[in-house]
Amino acid sequence: MFSEIAAAGERPHWVYAKGMKRCSCSFCIMATRDDLRRAAQLRPRLAAEYIALEEEIGHTLSPTRIPLREIIG
Repeated sequence: MFSEIAAAGERPHWVYAKGMKRCSCSFCIMATRDDLRRAAQLRPRLAAEYIALEEEIGHTLSPTRIPLREIIG
């Protein structure tokens, strides 16, 4: 994939250079734990909003049922 992007004279999205495995919503329900942790490092205020929302509604947004606070540490 990256070779095709380079061959087209383009650069990959910046999130890949920051260590993300896939480009999607910052706290995508399909993201890996590593990507969720990295997203929290890159966007701590947004992570705090997601955590607060999960706590307000009383459940996690993740299909794993593991709260974001627990996943990102």
